[in-house]
Amino acid sequence: MMIAVANTKTGIESFSIHNKVCDKIPICKRQQCKKYCYYNKFFRLYKNQNKIMMDNYKATLKDDFVGLINAEINGLNIRYFMIHVCGEFYSQKYFDKWVKIASNNKSVKFFTYTRNTDLDVKRPKNFNLYLSLSEKNDHSVEQHKRFDGITRIRFDKTKPIPKGFVLCKHQAEGLKCVECKLCIHKGNKIIFNKH
Repeated sequence: MMIAVANTKTGIESFSIHNKVCDKIPICKRQQCKKYCYYNKFFRLYKNQNKIMMDNYKATLKDDFVGLINAEINGLNIRYFMIHVCGEFYSQKYFDKWVKIASNNKSVKFFTYTRNTDLDVKRPKNFNLYLSLSEKNDHSVEQHKRFDGITRIRFDKTKPIPKGFVLCKHQAEGLKCVECKLCIHKGNKIIFNKH
């Protein structure tokens, strides 16, 4: 099974891949995202996940990946689905596979974040895609319009939250993602404190 069942933090099923894929994405290499990646903490806590996420990555390369994920989703009672607790859309072909998966599962609300602005991000209405920014606003307003919202990392918790942004409610109030739903809805600007 490639889909991770709902955990205590999120309450939502998810799919993740190894962060080695980020080496293929120019903007991730420039911003050194891997240095601050959630995967680093995740791997320290759950060392057995390294192989699982590498196996998941290898599965994404297969022609039958869409069918495999569809079968797993159909076997579970899923309302919300997070693509990439860890990982990134490393190619247009891979992104398009998730577009097909979302199109095949219209009753499921998919959501995720990306730094890869080179993608053609056409997607169905049940697929929310947030642009993940560095601390500085490193993309134009025109780029922002292609996405459903914006997320940023706050490296220093003593700094004020920027105007128009809201702190992740799991970090602020202890809510599960399934209770908060900020990322599941469109149009939000969300700050995550560095893990």
